[in-house]
Amino acid sequence: MICCLALSSCKAQSDHIEKYKGKALLQADLSSVIIDEKSYQDIAVDSKLAQRFDEFITKLKPNGVSVSIAIPGKGTWNYQEGFVNKKLEIKIDRQTLFYWASVGKMFTSVVINQLIKEQKLGMDSALSKWFPAFKYSDKITIQDLLVHTSGIYSFNYDESFNSNPNLYYSPDQLITIAQKAKPHFKPGEYWSYSNTNYLLLALIAEAIAHKPFAQIVQERIVNPLGLTSVKILAPKEQLSNLAQAHKDGDVLSRDYSVPLGAGNLVGNAADMVKFQIALLSNKLFDRPITSALFAKMYPMFEKGMYYGQGIMCYNFPEIDGSPGKWIGHSGGIPDYKSLVILDQQTGIIVAVSVNENISAEAIANNLIKLAR
Repeated sequence: MICCLALSSCKAQSDHIEKYKGKALLQADLSSVIIDEKSYQDIAVDSKLAQRFDEFITKLKPNGVSVSIAIPGKGTWNYQEGFVNKKLEIKIDRQTLFYWASVGKMFTSVVINQLIKEQKLGMDSALSKWFPAFKYSDKITIQDLLVHTSGIYSFNYDESFNSNPNLYYSPDQLITIAQKAKPHFKPGEYWSYSNTNYLLLALIAEAIAHKPFAQIVQERIVNPLGLTSVKILAPKEQLSNLAQAHKDGDVLSRDYSVPLGAGNLVGNAADMVKFQIALLSNKLFDRPITSALFAKMYPMFEKGMYYGQGIMCYNFPEIDGSPGKWIGHSGGIPDYKSLVILDQQTGIIVAVSVNENISAEAIANNLIKLAR
């Protein structure tokens, strides 16, 4: 099991729970989110259901969208339409890739947990081994980075970073931004979402594997699962077939390669559904490790939202009083939204990426309702 590679690792995790002073952790049995891969058939859903999905997306009229839904026992539905660049009238086709932003944190978490399983890294390993300049680096652990209890400042809070979204920032520049800022709290005491945590995790993986993070993800996840569209962007990499962010008809300039392990993943929705099926059916590691991803979930900034090891829980009894939960991850920048989730009640898996400011969660919710 993840927390039992060493006794010190178990103690580190329990210490963090004892020190934690924030709101109560999620108290829920999430064992049912471990799924049977055989329930998801690689066949098209029936024509009537496909028509309902088509009509919903058509009425929505997104600028550009990649969406996939996998329904246990019924098959899958994939849809990808709109514009890569509306001003130049470049239309989306089967080769078009979409940006998934923070959804990529699930991939980073998988890589880190695989390294821990292989005993190349420990859950209680201190950040000081790689980045000693951070305050409290001797107390911040891999566990803290994964679940966002490190207290490290998130580079995207920086005013200069936010005012220049089209510029490339190197990992060293982002780390400098984070190091100059005061930590939010001492490690393990509270919870605060930080993209810097996952940038550091990717760089630690590179240091251990002696390979670029893009290659690590390719070898450990993309190739084994046959995800033909998915890739981690190399520094400054610009793809001609990547759907661009739009606002009010204008195309927005962005460098999507910047966040590294915090979210520079591109691909299509069909492959993101395949990834989620593989993750939750124990294809990437054994069940105890999969279960540990969401064994301890910290309350996020919005009511009913919780965070584990690179994975989120949307607890609907708290959010809107309805039953059920989603397990997965949201992502996005102001004018690009994404989501990959498993609906616990139905077993339906949905992936959505839309290249404008339209709620990916709302699209997913409507598709699940239509599928019932």
